[in-house]
Amino acid sequence: IGATEKHKKSNRNRIQWQTVKQLSTFNTEQEE
Repeated sequence: IGATEKHKKSNRNRIQWQTVKQLSTFNTEQEE
């Protein structure tokens, strides 16, 4: 169970990072 929880957490963190990356890219395009 511990390994599954760790995998879920890393997966969620990766999704959050991708979302932040997309938002910062969008903001950069909006500023131009």
